[in-house]
Amino acid sequence: MAARFNLNLPERVLAFLDGLTWIRIVKIALVMAMVAGLYTFLLIPRRYAARVSCLMNTAPDIMDALYGSRQSAMPSGGLAGALGMGSAQQNQLKQIITSLDVRGQLVRRFELMHRFQVSELEACDMLDDMMRTKSLDEVGMAVTVTCPGPARVQEWLGLRSAFSTDEAKQYAADLANACLTAADEYYRRTFVKKANDTVDFVQGQLDKYQERLDGVQDKLLRLQSEHSLMDPQTTAQAVANETQYITQAYAKAVADASATRHSLDIARAQISHEDAMVISQEVRKLNPVVEKLEGTHADLQLEYDTNLAKGRSATHSDMRLLKSKMDAVGKQVAAVSQQVLGTVTRTTNPAYAASVTSVVNLEIQLAGEEAKQAQYSALLEGAKARTAKLPPVIRDYVTLSLQQDLFAKIVTTLTERLELANIEADRKSAQLFFVLDAAVPPEKKAGPSSVKNAGLLFILTCAFLGMGLAWRKGYIGYVE
Repeated sequence: MAARFNLNLPERVLAFLDGLTWIRIVKIALVMAMVAGLYTFLLIPRRYAARVSCLMNTAPDIMDALYGSRQSAMPSGGLAGALGMGSAQQNQLKQIITSLDVRGQLVRRFELMHRFQVSELEACDMLDDMMRTKSLDEVGMAVTVTCPGPARVQEWLGLRSAFSTDEAKQYAADLANACLTAADEYYRRTFVKKANDTVDFVQGQLDKYQERLDGVQDKLLRLQSEHSLMDPQTTAQAVANETQYITQAYAKAVADASATRHSLDIARAQISHEDAMVISQEVRKLNPVVEKLEGTHADLQLEYDTNLAKGRSATHSDMRLLKSKMDAVGKQVAAVSQQVLGTVTRTTNPAYAASVTSVVNLEIQLAGEEAKQAQYSALLEGAKARTAKLPPVIRDYVTLSLQQDLFAKIVTTLTERLELANIEADRKSAQLFFVLDAAVPPEKKAGPSSVKNAGLLFILTCAFLGMGLAWRKGYIGYVE
């Protein structure tokens, strides 16, 4: 025995391993397991977890119908759509729930710094460790909050702990539910702030344009009263209407040409460069024909739209005649497209043939829209020239009438936007998600498990000592 105490540490370890048997290993492992189990059972604080789940709201928001498209505070323009559906929306919700701002609100609301006797920032970090989020197949999210309770010895001896058992259960559920409530409130505050900013901006613009509209109307009234014998209204209104119709038609032609040019660039990428060049050359050869046809169509369209604006019914015989003439011009343009198609290399690939046809049609369409743009531009210059030749009183009346119509439309639009922003500012909930299962106080603890810890230590002890025994007996890694 004395000789054993004189051994150094490595020699003692080897002596210990030499004295091992499988029965001794099992006995030692059982003792270790019992110690671990008792330690876990008596001294480690128990944990209680509560889980709340929510589903993302994919239903259309009421503001969609009012706005026509989402114009709300969040990116992507609205409420549920602010984030985009799926993982992106869930990721943003997760970032908000785990943000320092939201955690700070929860820490102050539940007075966690007093519970844990730490600073607010440290309490926020502890709450972050207590929270876990999980995606629910990209349609929802679950939030789990694990709250520490007292160890059994603490509870039996009445020692202080952050939470009693019942408090830990209740706080776990309340904190989990409060996470979603705080996230909804965060969204709501963001929407309301954006809506209030919109109200302030739109109100300022509305006041400015209302003042300008009032000024224009006062000038019109003065013109009418000062030159009542000249009766400028009838002549001026006719010129103003003509200018307005042509301006609208020109703006539409510019927009259509821009959109067609973009579509043509995309379609050209689907066919070979050689075919694209052949089509472009053939269309340029036929440009005079296309320009003549589209010029005729532009005149007919302008006459048709003007008559409609004046209140003439589309079923009127003159309107039907104009419509039939426009259809005839359209058929002639289609014939030009077929003529160009005949010059392009034929292919047996249906998909490629469809791409070629699309390029031809878009080339013809672009040539026509550019011709319309030029036609309307010339008409607009003519209308401006006719306006300039009018007597000063009538010319002023035309200018003021156009300004009055423009400012009246702007005021109407701004008034609608102001009402919608006021509606959104009154939101009580963001409605980006709704609770699927609310958190309730758990009946059982989430951990730690005395049995699992004891079992794990038993297995590890048996494995470790068993390997040492096998090594000393020469079963593994034996060295003379």
